[in-house]
Amino acid sequence: MPLHLICQCCKCKNKYYFDLWSIFRNHKYCYESRKVCKHFDVEIDHESSIGFLGFGWSNHITISAYYKYNYERQIIINDTFNSDHTEKEGYKIFSNKIVFHAKISDYKNNDPTCGFKYQNRLDAYEEQREQQRLNELRRQEEENKKKQIESEIDEIIEKNKITEESKNILIFLENICSEIQSTSTLLLEDVTKEKSIRETFHNNQEIEMIRIK
Repeated sequence: MPLHLICQCCKCKNKYYFDLWSIFRNHKYCYESRKVCKHFDVEIDHESSIGFLGFGWSNHITISAYYKYNYERQIIINDTFNSDHTEKEGYKIFSNKIVFHAKISDYKNNDPTCGFKYQNRLDAYEEQREQQRLNELRRQEEENKKKQIESEIDEIIEKNKITEESKNILIFLENICSEIQSTSTLLLEDVTKEKSIRETFHNNQEIEMIRIK
């Protein structure tokens, strides 16, 4: 009777099946780097003993998972199976984000289930972290946009301030020019009056001299 091994990545749900037989005394198999999925390879190491005439058989089985992304290796199952102990499952968490589980059973389609709840928790935690990262990114973008708008407003205010100052200077210069023009007009009038007076005086002098003669 074989023992059925099922290995599975809890992230992508890919599986690997293998049948383990206790057929020879002290018979040892070692399978390295059996591919399960893009995340994991699995190593199967077992040493079997058939006992006396098939009675008292045992099979010591070690299942190790190898995580390809960071070269991490962990033992998933390491146990001795016999007629009184034909089933066991185990799991391990890799890089705090992905779970690998395996099950050995004398029932062929007895899939492992122990790792899914941990994978679900890790996925939920990762989703929460991703949402927090996106929220922080949006907050930072809004903050940068706010700073940009404030900077543009400050530039507009400064430009308007300069324009207002220029306007005031122009008004001041216009007032000065107006005053100068008014003063020039008055001076011109005074000069004209003075000239008229001089001419009148001069004419009067000439008339007086003519009378004297």
